[in-house]
Amino acid sequence: MPRTYKRNAAAGVQIAEKQAPEYAAGKRRLNVSVSAKLIERARAEGLNLSSVLEESLTERLRKAEGERWLAENAEAIAHYNARIEKDGLWHKGLTPYY
Repeated sequence: MPRTYKRNAAAGVQIAEKQAPEYAAGKRRLNVSVSAKLIERARAEGLNLSSVLEESLTERLRKAEGERWLAENAEAIAHYNARIEKDGLWHKGLTPYY
């Protein structure tokens, strides 16, 4: 781990401090357990495991958030669909393609 130094003015000496390595904005280290065979195969394909994990998490979270949004708004969506079924689209007859 890189070290930084700060001066202790009272003692007149420099004190070494451990500093976490610099990462891209907002990134943190994480320990995960993955099958050794999967790691070997991924490395053989030249895959960046951090990128693969990040992409997979992003996609899974997007899907989970979308499903949660649909569940939270199911009543409003059903009400809207019922109104459209009953009354039709508001612009029907006002545009040339409806």
